[in-house]
Parts: sequence; C-alpha cells; structure tokens
Amino acid sequence: MLSHIKIVTRQSLLARIQGQSVGDEIKTLFPKTEISYHTSKSIGDINQNLDLKSSESRGVFTSNISESIISRKYDIAVHSWKDYPIQGTQYSDIVGTLSRKDSRDILFVKKDSIKNDHKKNFSVLTSSPRRRYGLEKVLSQIVPFKYDNLIFRDLRGNIDSRLKKFLKSGEDAVVVAKAAIDRIMESKKVNSDIKDQISYCMEDCKWIILPLSIYPTAPGQGALGIEARLDNTQVINIIKKISNNIDYKNVKKERAILSKYGGGCSQKIGVSIWEKNGLTIQSLSGITEEGEVINFYGTINRKILSDSTPVPAENVFPNSIKERSLYKRISFNQNKLIRNIENSIIYLSRKNVLNQKPTIKSSNILWSSGLTTWYNVVKNGYWVNGSSESLGELEVNKIKAMLNNDYPLLKLTFSNKSDNSDNIVDTYRIEDLIFPNDFQNRTHFFWTSPILFQLALKKYPEIIDRDHSCGMGNTYDRLAKILGNQVKCFLSYNEWFETTTINNLK
Repeated sequence: MLSHIKIVTRQSLLARIQGQSVGDEIKTLFPKTEISYHTSKSIGDINQNLDLKSSESRGVFTSNISESIISRKYDIAVHSWKDYPIQGTQYSDIVGTLSRKDSRDILFVKKDSIKNDHKKNFSVLTSSPRRRYGLEKVLSQIVPFKYDNLIFRDLRGNIDSRLKKFLKSGEDAVVVAKAAIDRIMESKKVNSDIKDQISYCMEDCKWIILPLSIYPTAPGQGALGIEARLDNTQVINIIKKISNNIDYKNVKKERAILSKYGGGCSQKIGVSIWEKNGLTIQSLSGITEEGEVINFYGTINRKILSDSTPVPAENVFPNSIKERSLYKRISFNQNKLIRNIENSIIYLSRKNVLNQKPTIKSSNILWSSGLTTWYNVVKNGYWVNGSSESLGELEVNKIKAMLNNDYPLLKLTFSNKSDNSDNIVDTYRIEDLIFPNDFQNRTHFFWTSPILFQLALKKYPEIIDRDHSCGMGNTYDRLAKILGNQVKCFLSYNEWFETTTINNLK
C-alpha cells in the first residue's frame, strides 16, 4: 500500500474543499496513508480574458493540472468533472468519482429587482451558453413576474467571488451550480465569513433551484473527477475503492452524449442522468450548432418485463382524462393557519392547495410536488423555490445542505382521517368517489395516490394480483410495502400509458 499520496487541485476555495473530500475518503479506508494537498493555477485562472464560450477554451481549467499528473509531480488531480475535456489524454484520465452532489443549478434574484410585477429588462449574470439557452426557454414559466427582455452579462471567477460581484453589481440575477453552494456550506474547514456571505445572499435574494426535467445541466455537474496516470495501477485501485460506480457510469454517459454534438463550453446543450427507484432517468435539452433543437425527458435502460406486451386501452385504468378524476375536491379555507406558518418548508401536493389564496410569510420555502403545480401557483403571484418534479416529497431533502437552519416540512394536502401526521395541513377533502362499472375487469392500473389504491382494493379485492404501476414518489413507497416488487414505477401517467397500451391516449 502506498505510504504517501499527493493530491493537486486548482487554488480556489471550492477546489481545495473537493480535494480534501477525496483525501478524507482515502484516509477512511487507508488510515496509514499520508495525504498531502497541493494547488496549481490553471490557464483559465491565469488568463481572465479568455472567452470561455469559444471552442479553444476546452480544458483551460484542467490541462496544466493534468500535465502535472502525467509528469509524476502529483499522484491524483481532483477536478469539477464538468470542467474536464470530453476526451482525456492517452496518459491520464478520470478514473473515479465520489458520490455525486446535487447536479442542479440555482438562480438568485435580488428582492429589489422584483418589487414590480413587470420589468422591462431582466438581467442575469452567467457566461454559460447552456444556462442562457435554458433560462430563455423556462424562466417565464417559473417566476411570478413578467419581463419584456431577458439580458445576459458575462461573469467569471470562483463561486465566492461571483456571488460578491453579483451583490455589488446592478444586475438582477445570477445562476450558479448548487453543488458548489452545498460543498461550501457542508465543509467544516471553511471560515464563517464565506458561509455568512452565502447565507446573506440567500436572505437578500429570492432563489430557485432549477428543475432537471426542463433544465438539465452540464455533463458531470455536481461530480468530482478524480484523475490519475493510466499506468499508476496502485493509485487507480485506491480510487476505484472510493468511487461511486453508478454516478461514474452516469457521468460517462452524459459526456458521451455531449461528445456527439462536439462537446465543449460553447455548446447550448444540457444533459443529466440519475437513478431513482432502480430506474435511470435522462433529461436532455438544447440546440446544436447546426440549429437542431433536442429535447428528451424519460427513463432509459428500462428492463424488458415478461408481461410487457401492450394491452388494449379498455383494459387499463385510468384510460381517459375523465377516469383520472373520479372524485370531487372540496377546498377548506385554512388561510388563518397558513399565514401563521414561518421558517418552514411548505410542500404543495397539488395545484389546488392554494385555491383560497392565503398569505404566505417570506421566511418560508415553497416547494411543489410537480411542475404543473409550480406553473399554476406562480400565476397567482407565489414564489416557488423548487419542485420534487413528481419524484416524491423526499426530494426536498436535497436542499437541506445549503440551509443554515433546520426547516420543518409542512404538507398542504387533502383531509385523510387515517393520517395523523403532525406535518399535514388539510386544505381540501375528497367526495363522491365512483369507480367505473367495469373496474373489476381491468388488468392494468396506474395509481396516483395510495389512498385511492387502498379504497379500490377494499371494494375490489380481486385486483390485488393484477398489474399495478404508479409514479416515482410517495405512492410508489406505500404500494411497494403492500405489493413488494410487483409494483412498477414510471415518470408520469403518460409514460405508463404509452408503454402499456396499444392505443394512443384518449
């Protein structure tokens, strides 16, 4: 076993935190190995006038550090993997990664910039063509204000200097990688001034975590690329022992997809791949240099099931928009209770939970169950901080790393006598549930709530052995406890319907 390993990173605070993270993982498995940390200025750090949007900018933050690995000056280089060129060298390459941090981007908007509901010009600081293209496409749908022109300004520097520049500038917003914020806030070796600056930015600004399903990020964002010489088998074996194989393979897939379009910082293409409930999800969005618009969101590498032969639409439930609404939703007025909530995460389970238009204190974080809920809520003037994107309410836990305080979660949902949870605020009730006349003859079911499944099972116990599917979140967790691995999950009802049936959606 090696007695000493030399790790090199860029000089920035974030790079040093990342290098330390790798060193800590190595020390956990190999406590007798000495780790020394070194820094080096990259070409991109030295030359602040480089145009990062040009094809010649590839590798400007990694190439000379890679050379120090090839020359045997250091053993391991730790990079933000999204900065690493699509093609490695013949002598060294990324051979592993730690478990990936949240790969999403976060948008900070100055509160003073949105005092008015309508702005003529709304300016965002970012040098990334991919971020610019994505914001042009999605921003107007997810903010509760209007603007005539979306303007972008270039911004360079490490994460802490970019936030400083933003707060001192006259611009309205800035977009950065959330993983950078998380790593700094989680680190015990960062001085409080920098953490205070991030906290101040979050308090002085409104913020939004941009959803991967409509705003995929750069390949490798949130992942650390651990580089070694390809002939250094001892070091490579150590790296492989600390590497997260699933995250490593997914980043490799992301980079392979981008390479088809040329790769590099000039691309207006985002691609994100991640795992949920044993499935691999991919989001791909952008426009190629030839002007081809690309857009995909769905599961990939889904295993072929023995009973996956498509069935007639009349054999599935629900098989129409009408059958997806079997009951009435009667709203409660809980405005007095809701307006007294503060310093909490308020989880919006459906678009109707704010129908009574309660006042919500600014100290709260609003989180939507899905994008449809988000789009509807912002139309009524509410600021939504992010979404679980129909992947389940536990997705909200991913924001806790960047928060200074422990925010309790309160869920606005329907009245359910069987649920005595303290974190439930019932804003509506369900009435007049009527199943279709031929319900007991259906063979394939997609469930949108565990309560609906339990009510159906109580009335029609014979359906227990039929084909059952649902979404990715709480319904899947609850049904899996009853049905085990018999239950299948899909990203959406539409994905299930198109996969399951012969006919098109009615």
